[in-house]
Amino acid sequence: MLDTKHSISNLFPASLPDLKSARRLLVLVPNFDINLSAFTSRVWELATATGSSILFLSLVNDAESELKQRRELTSIISLFKNAHMDVQTKIAFGNDWVEVVRENLRVGDMVVCIAKQRTGSLNKVLSETLSARLNTQVYILTDIASQKESNKNWISETTARIGSLAIILGFFFLQVRIIDLTKDGVRTLFLLISLPIGM
Repeated sequence: MLDTKHSISNLFPASLPDLKSARRLLVLVPNFDINLSAFTSRVWELATATGSSILFLSLVNDAESELKQRRELTSIISLFKNAHMDVQTKIAFGNDWVEVVRENLRVGDMVVCIAKQRTGSLNKVLSETLSARLNTQVYILTDIASQKESNKNWISETTARIGSLAIILGFFFLQVRIIDLTKDGVRTLFLLISLPIGM
């Protein structure tokens, strides 16, 4: 979500209802895992609302990342095959999003990026950097979590709950065993010792 204290007039959070029309959406595809289905769906909604064509732009700096981005762009294009829109892809080589966007930006374009995207050695927020340095409209997509992140969160939450339940059951059975095996005085002592440990 965009922090309104630091908002810049050219930055648009994804919930802005009155979008400005754009000739073309210059969509910056991140080099980290995202939920491609949610990402393309949001871009499609934005393109439909603004009547824009789309250029998906990726930035790579080595052959391995180029192959990964080519696969991602192919997947994105396949999701748009029945959309009846002008959709193009491009891969740029380098390390600087600002320069790559400057080279590909046309008059009337709106830049679209994900809120988590960062740039430069200082790891600055990409949307704010582009808006400030290029004085262009930047539309920010929020809540585009990768499927892997969603799965990791679900797995870690489930594991934590199962672990907590196992500890509670373990101490319950320990206390039952203490009651069965010991006499009154020793039983009370063991139960008092096991209570703080079980909490």
